[in-house]
Amino acid sequence: MKIVSLLLITLLLFVSLASIAQVPMISLFGMQGNDVRDGKTVAVNTTRNEIIESGRLTGNDENCVIKGYKFSIVAGSKTWSKHVKGDELTPVIIKKIKATNGPGVRIYIDAIDVVYDGEKASANPLILTYDE
Repeated sequence: MKIVSLLLITLLLFVSLASIAQVPMISLFGMQGNDVRDGKTVAVNTTRNEIIESGRLTGNDENCVIKGYKFSIVAGSKTWSKHVKGDELTPVIIKKIKATNGPGVRIYIDAIDVVYDGEKASANPLILTYDE
């Protein structure tokens, strides 16, 4: 019984580690928000122009297809969110970024719907900040 339990635990650990290894890395114009410290995603400090110029989310390899995501922008006590199909920053999002002045603006890109190697996968969120 103990051997069966140990084998089952080992198998579950192996499967868990294999799925962790296949989490796709998502970036916005090379700005990866997948740096996690103490269990929290670390924000990337950037500018509005860099975000707007990036245009779309990309995966870490050609087998990663982004099907959609949730975009949120937080400035002070105001929050605005939009669910997006596809990988591009929409004209509505770009307009919102241009209209949202800093300091301390935070952009969250999460609930990223990804197909990785032909299977649905999840990706770590991106958190971006700008002050201008």
